[in-house]
Amino acid sequence: MIGLISATAAGAAARDRLAAAWPDRTRVYDGPVREAVRAAFAECERLVCFLATGAVVRLVAPLLGEKASDPGVVCVDEGGRFAVSLVGGHGGGANELAVAVGEVLGAEPVVTTATDAVGLPGLDTLGLPVEGDVAGVSRALLDGEPVALEA
Repeated sequence: MIGLISATAAGAAARDRLAAAWPDRTRVYDGPVREAVRAAFAECERLVCFLATGAVVRLVAPLLGEKASDPGVVCVDEGGRFAVSLVGGHGGGANELAVAVGEVLGAEPVVTTATDAVGLPGLDTLGLPVEGDVAGVSRALLDGEPVALEA
């Protein structure tokens, strides 16, 4: 389920467009934003927050636990121009969600995950169990260094 949270009339309008496009995949969280984010974070696999990224950072920071289990979080700006993958780009599905939100709303997806930015697959997206120094291996790949992976 994708939790949808907004704080303004413009955000609610964009939220409602997304909810209408994905009626079986989304749930709208109303009420005070802090409580809505907290509830959606606990109940959903992904969140789309129609709020400034700074506000969402402050709201989700105390809720973050493990990269592997936290929901992916996407922020859509007040003007509906950008869908920003904020947290859980690969594991939480935020990168793909930012692209999908962008397609529905006509927003530009913003994905800053280093491997995505240069067209490399992230190790955690290959469908294999990954353990060890994932960040170090990713850094080596990004720097053009040879790596050896064993299955």
